[in-house]
Amino acid sequence: MQKYWNKSGNRLRDSAKWMATVLGAALATLVGTSPLAPIRQHHTTAQIVLLLVGLLLLCITLFLIVQVMRPQAVSFTEVQRARRHSGSFGSALGRWRYIVESPQDLYLPCGVKCLTSLRQSMIIEKMTLMALAKAKESNGHRDMRNELEEAQEARAVRLTELRHAAAQVAVIGEYYKLRARSTRATYGGILCTLIGIAAILIAFTWPMT
Repeated sequence: MQKYWNKSGNRLRDSAKWMATVLGAALATLVGTSPLAPIRQHHTTAQIVLLLVGLLLLCITLFLIVQVMRPQAVSFTEVQRARRHSGSFGSALGRWRYIVESPQDLYLPCGVKCLTSLRQSMIIEKMTLMALAKAKESNGHRDMRNELEEAQEARAVRLTELRHAAAQVAVIGEYYKLRARSTRATYGGILCTLIGIAAILIAFTWPMT
C-alpha cells in the first residue's frame, strides 16, 4: 500500500520536474535573447514594469512547481487536527479526514469510529501492555503467567493493527496534500505563465521612444 501511494506521488513529482525544466529553459532563453537589448537602450517605465511583472509571475510558477517536487511528510496528528469537510474547497487533509471517518469500516479498524478514537485506542493498548508486563513479573503462578502472556499477545496484535491503520492514514494523507499542491501548480502556474508571457511580449512590442 505504501509503495503504491509513494509511486503515485512520484509520478506527480516527475511531471513537475518536466514542467520546471521546460519553464526554466524558456526563461533562460528569454533573458539571454536579443529582444532585451532595445529595452536596455531605449526603455520606458511602463516597459520595465511590465517586464519585471512578467518575470515575477514566471518565478511564481517555478515556486509552485518546486513545492510539488519538494517532499513534505505528513504526520497522523496533522490529519487528525485537520478540519474535516466534504466539499472541494478547504484543506486536502480535511477532505481526506472526512473520507476516512465517513465509511468507518473501510479505513479504520473494528470498533474505531474516528481518528481521535484511533489515537486513544493506541494509548490504551500501550498502557494495557505495560500493565500486563508488570502483572506478569509480579505473579509467580504458572497458569496465571500463561494467561497473561496470551493476553499480551492479543493486545500486541491489536496495537499493531491500530498502528498500521494510523500509518495508512498518514501515507495517503501525504498523497492528498501533494495532489493539492500539484493542482495549484498546474492551474495557478498556467495562469501566471500566460499572464507573465503576455506582459513580457507587451514590453518587447511597446513603441520605443
